[in-house]
Amino acid sequence: GAVSAGHRNGHLAPRVAQFNSACAKAQVLPSALASYPTAFERQISEISKPRTPRISRWWERPREVEKRAASARFVPHVTEKVEAKKEQENGHRGPDPRTLNLNGWRLTDDQIVLLCNSWAQEVGKIKHCHFAGNRMKGDGLEQLMTSMYSVVTLDLSENLSGPNTMARLVTGIQSGTLGKLEMLDLSNNRISDDGVEHLCEALALGCHALHSLSLLDTHIGLSEGSGRALGSLLSSSMSLEVLCLHWNYFSAKSAYPLLRGVHENGSNLGKLARLDLSYNNLSCGSALTSERAMHMLSSVLRDNLKLFHLDIGFNKLTSAECLLLRDGLRANKTLWGLHLAGNGAIVDAN
Repeated sequence: GAVSAGHRNGHLAPRVAQFNSACAKAQVLPSALASYPTAFERQISEISKPRTPRISRWWERPREVEKRAASARFVPHVTEKVEAKKEQENGHRGPDPRTLNLNGWRLTDDQIVLLCNSWAQEVGKIKHCHFAGNRMKGDGLEQLMTSMYSVVTLDLSENLSGPNTMARLVTGIQSGTLGKLEMLDLSNNRISDDGVEHLCEALALGCHALHSLSLLDTHIGLSEGSGRALGSLLSSSMSLEVLCLHWNYFSAKSAYPLLRGVHENGSNLGKLARLDLSYNNLSCGSALTSERAMHMLSSVLRDNLKLFHLDIGFNKLTSAECLLLRDGLRANKTLWGLHLAGNGAIVDAN
């Protein structure tokens, strides 16, 4: 049989748990899960405290500042809205009982398929799913996404591998079961430019409630197609508020259509408030291409009244390129956070 995890003070220790393929072949649940209390909502919430999605750490601010921002109608209260919704659904404060946290369990496709099939009805009620650090390649990913038709938060960071993984991910989104999805974290996965193009098309059609998307370190931005796909998603999305593209390969050429999408998002009454483009390579390209991209970013700063936080740190921008942003910044009255470290300019708070 499978090697089971021990209990620590009544709670499971997920990272200590050891699984093997015999569990799936025998068509039995890992004993650590199978022997847990039968009240599914309760047992899942007690496995471990849900990990705060990486992207939320990036833009969290003290409540005092957020209250001032809200009173000035500068920033949507995403955190408080989600917390209030959880409390209303649960009827009390504390972890949402409809949270499935299996971060770092190293589950394989067979084990995930088994989990979804064995608890099909209960899995369908899950609202917050944390699957970071597992080993999904195909069948398990597709089964997971087609089973969780109530999911609001989905964390698949440090997870996806294999040549057909992105195709399965897109198929799962296109199935229409993720219509309620609000937060998607795909950080630290090799998505590539082709993959992000298909992903954006699927999200535009099947995830109209999405307000937070993290694509940190996903190996995108090498081609103009990835910027065009993300720009198109931003242009059409009326719900997306947070986009994290930290540590990728966006150059001036591939970033231009992305920035154009940010501009159109503001013009089309979109809600994009936080954009992280740090640790890319926006200065890469010919002088004409770089100047074109900086002029577009300046237009974003001048015209987009929703953008609250912008991080373009460590893009190797020269002082001349940063100077092109001057006019846009002078006209901007809504930006509260601007990060320029690692470029040829500094931020003067005065």
